[in-house]
Amino acid sequence: MSKTLTKGLIGSGVILLATIVLILGLSGYKAVVPEQAEHDTINITKAELDQARTRWEAQNIGTYEVATTDPRVHTRMRVNRTTGEMYLLELVIKGVNATVDGLNLPLSGVTLKVYQPLTIDSVFDSIAQTIADVEAGTGGEVRGNSTVYHDYEVRFDPTVGYPTLFRTDARTTLTPQEITWRTNEKNLELSGFNDVK
Repeated sequence: MSKTLTKGLIGSGVILLATIVLILGLSGYKAVVPEQAEHDTINITKAELDQARTRWEAQNIGTYEVATTDPRVHTRMRVNRTTGEMYLLELVIKGVNATVDGLNLPLSGVTLKVYQPLTIDSVFDSIAQTIADVEAGTGGEVRGNSTVYHDYEVRFDPTVGYPTLFRTDARTTLTPQEITWRTNEKNLELSGFNDVK
């Protein structure tokens, strides 16, 4: 009878130990893998955006040069905030240098429309619109049997306040299987800032 009791206690102990290991394993998994957010996300608040924009405006910069880089295109531009004139100083597409007019001729027409969104003020406006869209909950585009949400990451220069990164990742969830994968849709970096005055 004592052997049966001992075996029963050992069996119960093993089951209890396995249950504890399972609970700890699930807790560890939840700590490492964030819960699926069924909405768009952004890593900053409107107040943080406003603070950065206030720092930027306080510099009272009329003309500046800035480099922008996304995975395919690198530019360096001079922007006159007073007149709205923009000059393309450098353009590299997929590692190949393109010919530019530099300071000889300001951008105009279609070319101006292409590069205008890369100015610091336009990037601020894009971030503000993105925050408004996230707060309104307008994300969650359904594409066939999947839903796409976006995760936005923004960083600012701590001194001057201009945006140094505006990144967009798409988070696609295949509905019936609950499989999710991430892809980068946009990765705009601003660097090499120079206040020309």
